[in-house]
Amino acid sequence: MKAQDFYDRGSSATGKYGAKNFAGGKAEAISNALIDANNTIADYFPKHTMSLTNEDVPGFVTGHRSDILNAPFDEKKAYADSARWTRPINEPSPIGIGSGNRDVLIDAVGLRQIPAVESVGNYYNLAGLLEQNPMTISRVLSDFETVPGKPGKDFVGPASPNIVQTNQVAPGTQKALEAVQGLRGLLDAQEFSAGNLPVTTQSRKGKSNVLVDTGGVQPTVAQMSALDALMKGTHMDVTATDRGVNLLGLSENSMAPSKLIKKQGQQIQNIFPGASLFPAGHEGVFVPGLGPEQFTGQYTSQALDRFKDLPVVADKIRASDDVTNVLREKIARDEGHPLARVDLQNTRKFFADADWPRAVDMMRKGATPAAALAALGYSINSMAEERPPGLLAP
Repeated sequence: MKAQDFYDRGSSATGKYGAKNFAGGKAEAISNALIDANNTIADYFPKHTMSLTNEDVPGFVTGHRSDILNAPFDEKKAYADSARWTRPINEPSPIGIGSGNRDVLIDAVGLRQIPAVESVGNYYNLAGLLEQNPMTISRVLSDFETVPGKPGKDFVGPASPNIVQTNQVAPGTQKALEAVQGLRGLLDAQEFSAGNLPVTTQSRKGKSNVLVDTGGVQPTVAQMSALDALMKGTHMDVTATDRGVNLLGLSENSMAPSKLIKKQGQQIQNIFPGASLFPAGHEGVFVPGLGPEQFTGQYTSQALDRFKDLPVVADKIRASDDVTNVLREKIARDEGHPLARVDLQNTRKFFADADWPRAVDMMRKGATPAAALAALGYSINSMAEERPPGLLAP
């Protein structure tokens, strides 16, 4: 019955299942309708999964805990594991799908997610040095934007508006993810925080990436190193994603996906046996976290500013005991270490203890970040000064 409904919707020449659109005629159209009718919601997860690529090893230019940057991989992982953003949540959840570790920030916001996976980061920092760190991929199910359809072309159901779905992440979801990743990047001392969603649908225009689809098997350090070396001269950035590895063509000098697949596709498949290669469009986030400057409060201001249009999101994050507990773990892990940035530690304490959504509300009404924090009893500059443990002086 479901397949019949699909077929009936597209029975005209312009419909997806219309017999005139298929070389095999009506039989092929019915076959395609049956295939789609057998899909379940899980079959559509890859299309909608934004991979938030989260690292805990501090960024090079931040200077925070620089002893970790060149530590062995296992020591880096132990550092990350001591204060993770993910927690095992095995009970039924109205928003989480499946058992396993879920991102508490995403859980707090109320976005749907499937269990996080462990992977390998591959990132050239602001000093031009390659970092390969333990990485957690938080997998957020991201809705696509809907726009008005074309009358007479796009199907309109009996009670449906004349709208169609694009292959771009909805603006509201995009904004929320940028705010979350910006906050995470600040609190984790990352130069930048990112996320990626490769779009492989035929209708996507301007594809500049290549998806190395391994069926979700995550790369090893050795595979990432080999692929990064292979990409020299292509101006393609290498990053892990939910479906395998994403080659990001974000520069005007980046090699075209079709040319890269033709020229180096076999070598890529030698590194990842059994992988499939697809040209892909890019959806994602890329936001600054923490920079080298201290004693200014500018990075805290930037993080707060991203929540000005998202008061409910800010309230939910602040109300989450899980988020607060993670912050306290990060504070305890770095407390008293000679290479820990005092301003970052104080910023973590601010987000763990203060009613910071109130500051966001005041900023939305026109207050400066400094004035908003002062109203809460904090000085934005004092976040960088040495204070007694646990105290942020007004």
